[in-house]
Amino acid sequence: MVSPAITAAEMTRYLVIPKPRIKFTERTLGKGAFGAVNEVEYDGKLCAGREIPCVLLELATKTEATKIKDNLLRECNLWSTLKHPNIVSLHGLFYQSREESRLPVIVMEKMKESITTFVEKHDNIPLLVKLSILHDVSTGLKYLHDHDPPIVHGNLSPNNILVTHQLEAKITDLGVAKAFITGSSSTIAGAPGNAIFTPREALVMRLHGPPLDVFSFGGVILYMTSRQWPTPSIWSHTDPKTKKPVLSTEVTRRQQYIDRMTGSDVDLKPLVMSCLDNDPQLRPQVEDLTMRIKSMKEDYSKKATYDGMNTLSWLKQLSLPAELQTKSIYAEEQSASGEDVKRQPTIETPTTLNLLNEAVNIEWKEGTSAPVARSQHSAVAYNGAIYVGGGSNIDNGETNAVYTIDVYYSDDNQWGNSIATPHALFGMTTLLNKLVIVGGKKRNGKATKRVLAFKNGKWKKHAKMPAPRIMTTAVSYRSMMIVMGGCGSDGKTIIDTTEVLDNATGHWFRCDDLPKPLWSPQSVIVDTTLYVLGGVDQDHNDSTAVYAASLHTLSDHQLKWQYFTDAPCAGLAAIDMNNKYMIVLGGRTTEKKDVFMFNTSSTWIPITTVPLQVCFSAAACDSCSRLVVTGGLTVQEGKSTNKVWDHDSTRLSICSMTSILQKP
Repeated sequence: MVSPAITAAEMTRYLVIPKPRIKFTERTLGKGAFGAVNEVEYDGKLCAGREIPCVLLELATKTEATKIKDNLLRECNLWSTLKHPNIVSLHGLFYQSREESRLPVIVMEKMKESITTFVEKHDNIPLLVKLSILHDVSTGLKYLHDHDPPIVHGNLSPNNILVTHQLEAKITDLGVAKAFITGSSSTIAGAPGNAIFTPREALVMRLHGPPLDVFSFGGVILYMTSRQWPTPSIWSHTDPKTKKPVLSTEVTRRQQYIDRMTGSDVDLKPLVMSCLDNDPQLRPQVEDLTMRIKSMKEDYSKKATYDGMNTLSWLKQLSLPAELQTKSIYAEEQSASGEDVKRQPTIETPTTLNLLNEAVNIEWKEGTSAPVARSQHSAVAYNGAIYVGGGSNIDNGETNAVYTIDVYYSDDNQWGNSIATPHALFGMTTLLNKLVIVGGKKRNGKATKRVLAFKNGKWKKHAKMPAPRIMTTAVSYRSMMIVMGGCGSDGKTIIDTTEVLDNATGHWFRCDDLPKPLWSPQSVIVDTTLYVLGGVDQDHNDSTAVYAASLHTLSDHQLKWQYFTDAPCAGLAAIDMNNKYMIVLGGRTTEKKDVFMFNTSSTWIPITTVPLQVCFSAAACDSCSRLVVTGGLTVQEGKSTNKVWDHDSTRLSICSMTSILQKP
């Protein structure tokens, strides 16, 4: 059976934060057109809470007020599914009164300050620092625009670009502006935002596509270089020949700010002028912007000084960590031969961890057992629920059902109706906010090329893979889905092929093969690096090797795989946490049931233990760092289990893990 359509309130039920878990600190972080942003404590962790004034509802009709609230909740639901290092994380919604007809407080990741404040506070910001911030912003925009349909921010300005203490820039307030334009049907913030950063086609003709964000991005560059709000002149001027009024170009209307770009900032002029082009179709794509800014950043990072300024000296005045001064702002270093420096990872013990200021005491809550015990399956966090599917059941049989459980909201989590699929032993992931299953075994026992996307309550055919696969692993990056390993068409031969679906074109292309054939491996993306680990090799031995490839070359149809390290054990489950860390847990040889985090210093760090020693389990987490582990083979008995543990790091007993994950 397929669940009926749900309302906006039901859709965001999993985001609602109970009142005892929120405390206001009475500190205001900022104010804007859509209300104040105050500091709040969420389970003891400092966050930001945007309070939208109720007067915005009181001024609307009853029908408009309902539409505004529904819009806001739907946009928050979509925002909560976005996971990218340059997008501010939405943690949940909090209602200050029991009257849920009012607008909620939007609880989100706390940042240091906005670009507006940063520029006001600091003189002579080096171009390299500006480029680093702009690169973060364009990377975040590219992530949004790569969705299908594209997610358009529509209200980009220095006020809703925030920076951390380490000068990492993140985009915030997705969808808040659109919620107050009743009747709008475009994705996310389709409404025009600040007129200073909005082109004519959005203000007059209500055209709100990706070129709108590119235009706003050009305005952000002008603000960072001129240190002034780039207020445009009037829309028309008098032609000196005809003496008649004619429309001014967007560049002409902001020419005075472009003329103020001096020194090394002049190198940004061509970028600004292309972003401000009158014709939306002639503005560059965000991908092109990102590449151009990255190239400029790499060029300037090789210079010790420019404009008589030493960037490192300027950064030291901000008391930034040494790691930031050499890593986040400057280009990543390589060996003299041009090859990436190989890492030599180690395993630390909690007693030697600098990250920990206190002992980690993580409480696991046992959830409702799944309808079917299984192992070597997939678990995906999607639209407020965990979807579990594929794999083998307790009798080593196969199942073609995908089960869902609302583990985010209810204390007595209940499994929903199963979603039958045409085949079993598939891989599962999400692609552009759609649940997707890849390959598998059909009812006649043959492997399939099928890729199915779950939409409107039904499985719909997607572009077929070039070749059949069983027990493969799949992961999505922007608008592409990467499929690796598994078994071939005979269901026995373990393969090493890597194939990529470009969702923009609907075509598949072949990439570099894995270093060795792997069946049922795990795949994780952290930042812009793809990791493949675990699984079973062609000799039917458990693999502990971790292989890595940069995703920067994916657009060139290349994945340059390298051996990265060994995992602590075989048969583990692996996930990314907040797109910053790789977490592995369980495993065949782990006696202490450890959960390891792989940090940036190439170290496996044990951060907690799971309640039951299992291998080939599946795990998933949401944007609030809640880790859910399902099923697996019990190591001692060798049987599949239907146990579910909810490691809820939004609860007070688990806040220690959240603080670990969010430290640099």
